[in-house]
Amino acid sequence: MGKHWQEISNNLLLHLRCFEILASYCWVAELMLFKFRPKHHVLWHMAQSVRTTKLNPKVFSCANEESFLGKLKHIAKMCHSRTMSGRCLQRWILALMMFIKQ
Repeated sequence: MGKHWQEISNNLLLHLRCFEILASYCWVAELMLFKFRPKHHVLWHMAQSVRTTKLNPKVFSCANEESFLGKLKHIAKMCHSRTMSGRCLQRWILALMMFIKQ
């Protein structure tokens, strides 16, 4: 059972190494197709914590938060920049009320 967690960690690190090679090659070619994001740093920490804690990587996932932020971004893009903070909240509450009513 111990090798299972080691394999998960190794595969995550292998993915990051491959992505690093692609990012460095495309940066030299000035294409910038593979950009490192903060998510990659989180993925590295996830690979390290899987080895020590032996917990499922889904425990460290933040997919729900990202989809919520994506919805907020979509609403915010439709608002004027001067009134965005207030209007974004109003539109989110309106969308939430419509969802609950359905």
